[in-house]
Formats: sequence, structure tokens, C-alpha cells
Amino acid sequence: MNVLWAHHQNIFTMNNFIIRIALAVFSMVCLAGCSGVSDGEDLMVFLKTDVREFPADGKSKVKFSVFEGKADVTSKAAVYEYETGKPLTVNEFSTTVAGTYAFYAEYNGKKSESVSVTAEPVIESRFVRNVCLMEFTDASCSFCPDASRYIDRNILGKYENVHLMAFHEKDEWKSDQFPELFAKFQLTGTPGASVDMRGGISLATGDRDKVKSAIADSEERYTAHCAVAVSSVKDESGNAVITAKIFSEMSSEYYLAVYIVEDGIKGYQLDGSLDQDNYYHQFVVRKLLSTSVYGDSMGRIAVENEKAKEYQVICDGSWNLSKTYVYALAIDKQGYVNNMQVCLLDGGAAEYEYLK
Repeated sequence: MNVLWAHHQNIFTMNNFIIRIALAVFSMVCLAGCSGVSDGEDLMVFLKTDVREFPADGKSKVKFSVFEGKADVTSKAAVYEYETGKPLTVNEFSTTVAGTYAFYAEYNGKKSESVSVTAEPVIESRFVRNVCLMEFTDASCSFCPDASRYIDRNILGKYENVHLMAFHEKDEWKSDQFPELFAKFQLTGTPGASVDMRGGISLATGDRDKVKSAIADSEERYTAHCAVAVSSVKDESGNAVITAKIFSEMSSEYYLAVYIVEDGIKGYQLDGSLDQDNYYHQFVVRKLLSTSVYGDSMGRIAVENEKAKEYQVICDGSWNLSKTYVYALAIDKQGYVNNMQVCLLDGGAAEYEYLK
């Protein structure tokens, strides 16, 4: 009898303890609500830039964005130069004077921490600017063929310096890199694209011309301060040794990303409401040889110097070697493609390209 009474007493004590905790939590919530404290009042204001380094040529611009927490409040905020306290008339900054400049933002009576950008002395590039166009697609995507035809006619057919890489999502040619890049570029669906890894672009009908604008930005705003050379030698066993080199005209850090890309793969594709078994997929990413999509570190390359790196790959028997290429991407320390080069996997070579 005493044991049973003790058991009930323990349950009663435990229930009391749980009730006291629940009441304490409820009281805290009520106090927070009654005192007028809300999540919005504690949100901080942040100032962000699209680049941290840019040439002091009077044309290249830094674009500013202002956030309160996760909310973009750029259109309602003001951005000021830290030293002078002068507001920017638009949320952009350019200069012809090299140096480091600091800025801060104000919104709703709150100031952000200062953010610094560096205007670098202008160096006229001697190199051809090759542009990397990444496409995100899939054989089960009914809208993707129309977007691919747009790219073929309006981009590849008009820009000799633009090189396409198609990342497939989940079909038989799916790329292991698709999920990471798709998330990085904040894409919400296929078809999608990215130019020089500078953000995502929807390839829905109304947004496609943004690809042209992004290509123009890459050529005009983001000068190629390095050149890339790549060669590939295949032996009788089916292995290929690839050598990629980066030559820089200014002291800077670079990363090297090397891909195997095959063009003209015949296979299934959903096109609108039609099933196609004889569709040709363009420039499909087959393999990444680097350790990540951000490339392998080449360290800092001094002015007028180069660095090289070797890769080995076993040539898959399913690849059509007459249409399989090596793509070598020179990625800057901000994660953007500064330049690139392409050669055939089977005995190809492409040297540094200089402007005429």
C-alpha cells in the first residue's frame, strides 16, 4: 500500500513540475507580447555589395543592396560614403581614383556596419575575354528545349567567345554538381542559367534576354586579367592527361575548375507535349575533375607569371571523343569566372588568347 502511495506521489510531483515549467514559458511569451517587443524591432540593417574590388575606370560600378534582416529594403534605404557622409544619388558607386572606400546604409533610423570596397588602378587587358554560360536543364523538362533553342540561335550563334555548359538535373546525364550550383544561384526551376557564375537567370520566356545583358556585363564591367591555356594528351589505355595553365597580368588569387563536356548527345527529351527520342543535347557536363565547383586553389599568381596544374581522367567508352571537350575555368577569389579556355579531350590544345 505504501509503495502504491509513493508511486502516485511521484507522478503528482512530476506533473506539478511540468505544469510549473509550462506556466513559466507561457508567462514569458505573454510578457514579451504585452511589453510590445516584436521580432521586427530587433532586426539589424546590413549593407551588401555585388563586388569588393573593381577597376577605377569611371565605368565599372559597385552596386549596393540594403537588408533589414532578410528583407531587401534597398529602394527605401540610403547609402552614404563613410568619410564624407555624402549620400549616393543611386545605390551605385564608380570612380577614376584608385583607393579604398567605405560606405554605410541607413534605414528606419538604424545604421549598418561600414563596408569597404577597393578601386584598383586600371590595367588594360591584353586577353580575349571568354565567357562561361551555364545552363540548368533536364530531359523531363518540357520547357527546356525551347530555352536551348533560344541559346543556340541568340547566344552561341552570335557570340564566338561564349562557351556553354549544360548541367542536367536527374536524367541519365545528370550532373553531381547540379544541386550545389542550382542552390548557389538561387534558381527555382529549370530551365535556368548563370553567366560567369555571377548569379542565376530564369530562362522562362520573358527573362531570357537577361542572359545577353549578363554577357555584356562580363565583357564590359569585369575585365579578364588572366588568360587560360589547356591541352590534353590521350594514351593507348584510354587515359588522358590534361594540363591547364593560368597567366596573370596582375597579382591576384585564382582557382582552377576543369570539366569534361560532351556535345551532341542523342537521346530522349520531353519537348512541350511531345516525347522525342532523337533529340540532341548540347554541351552536356560529363565530369568535374577539380575537387569542387569553386576550383582548386592556384594560390596568388604574381604579375606576368603563370601557374599550371595537371589532371588525369579515364575516357569513358560512351563518350564521343570527336565531340568531347575539356573546359578550364579560371575563377577569382570572389568565386566568379574571370576567363576560360576549351580544347578537345582527344589530343586538343588551346593557347593563351591575346587581343589583336
